[in-house]
Amino acid sequence: MNWYKSIFYKLAQKFHVSIDMSKYAQSLQNRIQEIKDFLESEKVRLSQFNFDSSIINNLKELSFPEDIIQNIFNSIKNNDLDNLERILIELYKISRSKYLSNVDIEIKAQDWQERKRIIYQNNDNYDKSRKIIKHLQDYIDAQSQKFEKNFENFGEDYDAIIAETYSNMKKIKNNIENAISRIPNWNNSLIVIIPPRISKQNNYNDPETSATIEFSATIEFETSSNPYFSYFVLGEDETSGTEKIEIDDILEAGDTDFFTSPSVQADYFNLIKELRNPGSLLGKSRILSLYTARPIKDRAIYENAKKTLSIPSNLFLTSNYSSAEGIASDLGSDEIRDIWKIRIDSRYLIETLNTPREKQYQIAGEESVPVKNIELISVGQKK
Repeated sequence: MNWYKSIFYKLAQKFHVSIDMSKYAQSLQNRIQEIKDFLESEKVRLSQFNFDSSIINNLKELSFPEDIIQNIFNSIKNNDLDNLERILIELYKISRSKYLSNVDIEIKAQDWQERKRIIYQNNDNYDKSRKIIKHLQDYIDAQSQKFEKNFENFGEDYDAIIAETYSNMKKIKNNIENAISRIPNWNNSLIVIIPPRISKQNNYNDPETSATIEFSATIEFETSSNPYFSYFVLGEDETSGTEKIEIDDILEAGDTDFFTSPSVQADYFNLIKELRNPGSLLGKSRILSLYTARPIKDRAIYENAKKTLSIPSNLFLTSNYSSAEGIASDLGSDEIRDIWKIRIDSRYLIETLNTPREKQYQIAGEESVPVKNIELISVGQKK
């Protein structure tokens, strides 16, 4: 069951992109054991189950349809468990409709006490009906000996699930390595691909196709503040036949809780850009005219940028002047801002918003990036 570990460490030694299956594998083991424990407890509980036929009469007190009640009696008499299962589904639907729907709208709003009484009565009747349904379901499970099977082999598909998940991670690894090969000036950041842990909300036997992509400072991959993003596989593109992916949970450039190295930050955003738009870093870039609202106390920095034709990285830019103007006016008297128009090469930008009305970007680079032009077009003023 630990075959993946030796493969992982060989990959870690040979490549800058590696796969860490350890946390996923442990969570899979834990989930399988939880299910086995539950199945065993159900087996014991149902072995002691005694059916109380009088409970069906309670359905009459709750005014359930007579034909359904009679159908339940007939199914039990004939040991027709499949039909009884179908009836329980119908009972559940009736119960929800009967007791969880809105209180009779004909009751006047001012009759609050009557409304409250009906709400409490409905909740109580719903609980009673659920107990009846649960008792009948236990009868079905006990009669069918659903939990009397030998569960010793439960979870024997562990190795197959691990193998398929690992195969999916290798596809992600190949895609990332191909993307890196197209990135000029790659700084050899260490990258680890981590499939998500299995939770109670997951079907344990569905192999994982998506992962967290973590930029690691050490080969042990234990630093909690390593930069990361999420890589989701959305299926196959019918036109191109390639996998459709989505990159999410992207950090902000300049976040010092994660980015302690300019070179790692540059690799992080270049990889995201190349994964989203393959070939974009090798293809012909575009010069974009964008806007940013900057504090007036930093005006000298941007005035100097006119001479150096370079501006600090990590800035947010927008294609919509009104949006920049709104930011400048909404931040209050303590943050009076100028609006600057910047012409910049698209290769230095990460797109953070794309709508018909506006596109937003963040400058991703080391300490500063070159620009074609920078112009002060609106001077910040106190109101």
